[in-house]
Amino acid sequence: MTTGTRREILRYLGTETPDARLSGIIADIAAELETNAPPKSVYRIFDCKTSSALTEIDGLAINSAGLARHMAGCRRAVLFAATLGAGADVLIRRYTVSGMEKAAVAQAVCAALLEEYCDKIMADMAGEPLLAGWYPRARFSPGYGDFDIAYQKDILRLLRGDVRIGLT
Repeated sequence: MTTGTRREILRYLGTETPDARLSGIIADIAAELETNAPPKSVYRIFDCKTSSALTEIDGLAINSAGLARHMAGCRRAVLFAATLGAGADVLIRRYTVSGMEKAAVAQAVCAALLEEYCDKIMADMAGEPLLAGWYPRARFSPGYGDFDIAYQKDILRLLRGDVRIGLT
């Protein structure tokens, strides 16, 4: 876990200076996740078109002015999904039963580790031969602005996320 990821966990938890006990809980949960919840991802590259409030990717018409602004001028889109998998869900459920403090810490650790993993995937994609000469923009996910979270279902369908990484 990087220093930035640790800072992000603490930000999610609403603190900057954890005591030794909280630091220990964070370290224990992060270690358990690394063992039992290896991250997985899938991505595909698609041609895309944008207009003032619509982005079309492989026949999927996404009605979002924010996404259209973000994608303006782009001719390709990389759709990707990532997960810590069922192991993370099991861990969070177990902590929910045993105590909400650990459940809250587990949620924060999962979120920060997944963000760290997504950043790594984005960096790895920069070396993708199919993207040579292209300039990636920042991630823009369903749930941002007016990009309806309901589009996750369609994106996972395009990525075959259920088959490829077990994400539904």
